[in-house]
Amino acid sequence: MKSLHRIIEAHDGTYTMYCEHLNQNFHSIYGSIQESNRVFIEEGLAKIDKKCIRIFEVGLGTGLNALLSAQYALKNQKELVYHAIELMPVESSINETFFSKMNLNEELSEAIIHAPWNQKVIIAPAIKEFWKIQSDFTKYNPEFTYDLIYFDAFAPKAQPELWDIAVLQKIFKMLHSGGLMTTFCAQGQFKRNLKALGFQVSHPAGPHGKREITVALKP
Repeated sequence: MKSLHRIIEAHDGTYTMYCEHLNQNFHSIYGSIQESNRVFIEEGLAKIDKKCIRIFEVGLGTGLNALLSAQYALKNQKELVYHAIELMPVESSINETFFSKMNLNEELSEAIIHAPWNQKVIIAPAIKEFWKIQSDFTKYNPEFTYDLIYFDAFAPKAQPELWDIAVLQKIFKMLHSGGLMTTFCAQGQFKRNLKALGFQVSHPAGPHGKREITVALKP
């Protein structure tokens, strides 16, 4: 059976994953780690001033954001509750090759890849609860609220249903007051929809190759 995903090299020597089904890369072709750090760590996780931070990721993908978040938490003496949803999981063997090429924390990457689906587990001192949910986010009924949401779905042209205002309203309800949603997308209609729902929207500079990103604060 042909794989739905394949690994490709980014311009900076890191790697990303290509999704055959949607004809989309998981990360920026200019560099996966620099993109994830800029969008989700610097403009998301680093902005939350709490000891224990609750994160929900829309689009677990390779698990790179989870790994970088765990590394940040370890370095900064934070604890994470990390829940992530993914409809089409990457094959474990391909994901292992991806992380080995990236030369990242082997123990942590293995824990993320092989954590069971739909079961809460402890995978590291920094992640006291890790929950991989295999489901369609448009049909998902959230059970909890969060300090931070990583909105890492594929681009609106590839998955328009995940950028619908009804989905964004779900995200608004999932956030605590003062919580953040951060994403690579800076589409005009997307930002107008966020504002219409009551978010305070900012657009900090993006990673290399992208002028700006979007950060939405729930008042």
